[in-house]
Amino acid sequence: MPIDAEPVMFRGDANRSGNLPEPGPSQAPGIAWQVPLGDQTFSSAVVSSGLILSGSNSDLLIAIDQASGEERWRFSTSGDISSTPALAGNTAFFGSYDGFLYAVALGTGEERWRFDTGGSIHASPAIVDDMVLISSFSGFLFAIDAESGEERWRSQIAADSNSSPAAAGDLVIVAGSTGVISAHSLETGVYRWGTQLAGPVFATPSIVGNTIFLGDLSGVFWAISLVDGSVVWQSETGGLIYSSAAVAAGLVVFGSDDGTIYALDASNGNVVWVYATNAQVRASPSVDGERVYIGSYDNQLYALDLRTGDVIWQFNAGSSSTSPATANGRMYVNLINGTLLALEVQ
Repeated sequence: MPIDAEPVMFRGDANRSGNLPEPGPSQAPGIAWQVPLGDQTFSSAVVSSGLILSGSNSDLLIAIDQASGEERWRFSTSGDISSTPALAGNTAFFGSYDGFLYAVALGTGEERWRFDTGGSIHASPAIVDDMVLISSFSGFLFAIDAESGEERWRSQIAADSNSSPAAAGDLVIVAGSTGVISAHSLETGVYRWGTQLAGPVFATPSIVGNTIFLGDLSGVFWAISLVDGSVVWQSETGGLIYSSAAVAAGLVVFGSDDGTIYALDASNGNVVWVYATNAQVRASPSVDGERVYIGSYDNQLYALDLRTGDVIWQFNAGSSSTSPATANGRMYVNLINGTLLALEVQ
């Protein structure tokens, strides 16, 4: 499948570094529009070609007009969609709890193909070259041809995976519920190495340079060598880590169930700053080079100074466990209650 523009996916790109393509609001925003997506929403919004796409626990993938907030189309599956769509060319790829990886036309929602993984899909696909990478509760990591939907390869992984695959160089990285993080050949799927962490993994790995960053559900945050899987450093928090990390300016930023947003030195794991919210932080932060944007179960959406952790603004949005997206001067955030918010400075 020829891809003319950079694919759009969960955490920004296949490295899953959490960097936004354009700046977010520099001051407190207001609501431009809001739309209901159905039941609870754990899928993050992604933006491309004037559309915002998101899944919901109403078994639907919904496309919303970016400017007006009007629904353009919807696609129904037979299971919840917590998978964040990946967009490439004129196609959207996403998984469903029904076990299928779907490809639908971005402009119309018409189905192009579906692939049965044999297990519920909670993860979000990554697109590398002409392949779609996805893990599922089948216990396998898959590489699927983006054009045809045919399987290129599959590789057995340690366990069911809520965590989404990340890719860098010639490796695909994936983690699972047994706490094993493993590396596989991008070309063939062949297992390269595996490392046992302290607890199960829900968060998606972030890769910057030769280091992988991720937290586990024992509350430990890890830096792992991309080359051989050795532990570079580890740092303990006071709660479970569901949040996937953003990496920028030499810092690794993530949230914890102890209610804290952490910024660690990427080189050694030392704490640079922390910010305490009033509830669990299961959302994954997005960064724009100057600010960190992250929601909390305390109903607040925070913009923090990336280097100091100082509050720039906060907005009473509602509980969120997703990643904010930006496009054309607006920020888009999905809330747990199924609402998609479009925010802009007014």
